[in-house]
Amino acid sequence: MKWKLLMLACLHFNGERSMAGAFYLLQGKRSAQTIQDAAFYQALPLFGIFPNMEYSEFEKIAEKLEQTGLIESREKAHSLTEKGKGVLQNWLDKNEYIDQFNGWKYGRIAPVFWERFTLFIQTLSHIEEGKRFVPITDNPAVQRFVKQHLPKTKEARMNVRRDLYSQCVQLISTQSLLQQEVFVWQLSRPGRVGSTKTQLANQLNIPLEEMSIRHASMVHGLIQAIQADSLTYPLLKVFIEMERTIIFGTVSAQKTARLLTQISDVNELAKFRKLKKATIEDHLVELALFNESFQISTYVEPLKQTLIEQVSNNEQTLKLKKIHERLEKQVSYFEIRLVLARKGWNTNVRR
Repeated sequence: MKWKLLMLACLHFNGERSMAGAFYLLQGKRSAQTIQDAAFYQALPLFGIFPNMEYSEFEKIAEKLEQTGLIESREKAHSLTEKGKGVLQNWLDKNEYIDQFNGWKYGRIAPVFWERFTLFIQTLSHIEEGKRFVPITDNPAVQRFVKQHLPKTKEARMNVRRDLYSQCVQLISTQSLLQQEVFVWQLSRPGRVGSTKTQLANQLNIPLEEMSIRHASMVHGLIQAIQADSLTYPLLKVFIEMERTIIFGTVSAQKTARLLTQISDVNELAKFRKLKKATIEDHLVELALFNESFQISTYVEPLKQTLIEQVSNNEQTLKLKKIHERLEKQVSYFEIRLVLARKGWNTNVRR
């Protein structure tokens, strides 16, 4: 599983980033460089897919992939070989569930949604049958949420139970049969406690690592469907309300963003925030990636924007050095990063 997803990261980077970039992407490191790389190379969905991966393990996987001819090294960066592309595509064709995984967009909200939903189902079903139970989560915030949203009267609870069942049936009908099992078998009701991921992995004869990603992909897919058609899923929509993912990559970038109405000059911003100029430039690149209203024309004149985009498109590259040299150093690296970041917004981030 891990070696295939590492190959997928390599496919996105296409030999233009180091393997360390792929590692931080899969691990979900919320640094300016990792976030920008992921957005530039349209790899944000893979963000944080292996949060507990150690770099030593990652290196061994990469070394084995190179030894078997699935990836190749070029200028300290790696890309898939034709053999590797074939192996990866064959795996993707058989594991379509991975397409639903979107760690950047849903990585934070998915666990909250799932805890709220499963505790609500457990609570509602037990109350309706007058059964005592031990809550499946001891998270006080989740327990408060369920208490606040649980209908007060028997008639209201019956209506919610009926409508919620109907919405769930419609929602999971878009998932594969295996993903439907992953959904159903984790729910608790009187007489049956929902299975853990470890138990499910054993029941379905699937490696635990795969089960964890299947579960996450399933939840991400459900949230996406609910958000895309909230009128069809009004009850399910409630479980994701008030949980918004941060629009910018880092908290520090948000602080800089709040100053832009008063200060726009990079050097002045750096002085005011007592940060390095390079750090402020990182923040502005993040804003270009994740804030549609941010105008890069303040920092890059339109003619330069056009030239940078033309070189990037013609050379089919996102490499800063290559674009910088191609334009005979008429533009700065910061200007190139801003233009590529806005290009990333237009082609990837807003989807």
